Amino acid sequence: MLADKSKQPLAAKHDESGLSIRLPDELPDEAVSIIVVEIDGECVVDTTIRQQADGTVVLRAVEADIHGASPRYESGAKDQIGYWQDPADSISWTFEVTRPGRFDVELRYSCAAGAGGSRFVVSLGQKEIVGQTKESGAWDVHRTDKIGRVELDDAGSYTLTIQPKAEPGWKSMGTNKVILKPVK
Repeated sequence: MLADKSKQPLAAKHDESGLSIRLPDELPDEAVSIIVVEIDGECVVDTTIRQQADGTVVLRAVEADIHGASPRYESGAKDQIGYWQDPADSISWTFEVTRPGRFDVELRYSCAAGAGGSRFVVSLGQKEIVGQTKESGAWDVHRTDKIGRVELDDAGSYTLTIQPKAEPGWKSMGTNKVILKPVK
């Protein structure tokens, strides 16, 4: 800890799931305590999106790959892919599944008054789900809709893509996250 005058190292554990650092029971400053991590050699960061312990897969806007010029990530309270005006643009996530099965697909997004009714396609492997936006009230108000169900037959890497349908007219949505929930 930076404020620790004795510079005592914190207990750390490294295994196949990553690096864990045990923090002391009492922090030097409850509001802002700084940890200094010194690394020998090159720092390798694995940003792979992985299935959670309960089987859920969460695909957050900040982790999306943006394809095209119009969509862009909006940080802060919105935390979404917004300004998505060109229906030729798309967003995608690549993620790892260790426990395949059936999943409900939920989309958390914003859609201002008057902008509802746009159709989009969620592609995952050979499966396509067509969804339609509903108004959430404002671009900074999110709603969550279950848009369908998919079957992931094997453990491994998958890519989920959201692509607007140009007809009857793309009006945009603010994509906050996609959640794949295992069907029990």
